Amino acid sequence: MSLRLAFKLFIFILCVNASAAVAQPLNFERFADEFGGRQSSVYGIAADPRGFLWFAGDTDGLLRYDGYQLTRWAGADDTLGRVSYSSVLYSQTEDLWAAAWGSGLLLWNHPSSRFHVFNTDNSDLPDNRVQILFEDSTGKIWVGTLNGLASAATTGVTALNASNPLHKERIWGAAEHNQELWFATTSGLYRTDMNNTHWQQYLPFPEQFGNNRVNEIRTVQVIDERIWVGLDGGIFEFEPKTEQFIAVTFPANYQGIPRPQINVIYSQGDHRLWAGAENGLYAVDSQQRQFIAHANGDFVLARDVDVRQIISDSSGALWLGSRDQGIFRSRSVGTEIRLVAEQAPQAIQTQLHRTISVVYVAENQDVWFGISNGVARLNTRAD
Repeated sequence: MSLRLAFKLFIFILCVNASAAVAQPLNFERFADEFGGRQSSVYGIAADPRGFLWFAGDTDGLLRYDGYQLTRWAGADDTLGRVSYSSVLYSQTEDLWAAAWGSGLLLWNHPSSRFHVFNTDNSDLPDNRVQILFEDSTGKIWVGTLNGLASAATTGVTALNASNPLHKERIWGAAEHNQELWFATTSGLYRTDMNNTHWQQYLPFPEQFGNNRVNEIRTVQVIDERIWVGLDGGIFEFEPKTEQFIAVTFPANYQGIPRPQINVIYSQGDHRLWAGAENGLYAVDSQQRQFIAHANGDFVLARDVDVRQIISDSSGALWLGSRDQGIFRSRSVGTEIRLVAEQAPQAIQTQLHRTISVVYVAENQDVWFGISNGVARLNTRAD
């Protein structure tokens, strides 16, 4: 195979695999630049309209990734000292919100260039241990704490009425579907109107109601107009019409595998889901409601990583926030890509095995690759 033909094939395979990201094998490596390698727990990741990724951690505070390196956003830390962050949200109005575990709710208002802190001393925030942030379709910010739910605006925080059961519940997650809000809590799944004035509670295992974690919902996501929840007992689809929780199972020939404790659910498209668990990352076929085995027969990627957050960047790479192990990033390891790349000159092989964001073939048949720290050029013409 000529070098030029090899790299035309390389480009074709790269484009095909980009549309089937779940099916292709992935490796995860810890992100280890100056800040990334020293993070402990990263519970929140968000993308802003400019393509930057924001990481909420408990080591160096809020970090921003610009495609090349992480930089520390020092605004809040300069005011409060060391802050442990649990969630970050970039709103429709381009305000930066951050949830802090013990320090309350933090806001950087870009139009006014002002920094605000809302806590139990100066607002109606139910608890200074803020766990999640969620923006609904109307632009309202919902703040889930260890001890209840509230709404927030740049002018302040509004607590729920004391008669509302979410007033004191621990809030793990939030989602919106058909002009209704869904909240994952310690006491099951709650469905409310957009103002949170009418509510209904659903328990996955009502027969085991009591002082235990059996019915604790740790995450809720609306994907393909379907409601998915994660809990200690695995991942379930909730059907509003029947009010039933339907479990995702392992294929029949893999019976006996314990269902993982699910912390986060993320859509990968094409009826595939990623499910971040306490022991790694699982893939799910949402049509069959089954976990997917990978090429080696294993069901778990990033094994032994307690995955708490998942997001993909503009290049298609997956980012994982984890408990106690920092940040992980995926890289493709398709055997066809590896084989063709290894036919390249030795000097370019290492660069081609990294995450490639773009490929361009020039008029003179030179091939340009966008890589993590710059660009690489391959001269395919025979000298």
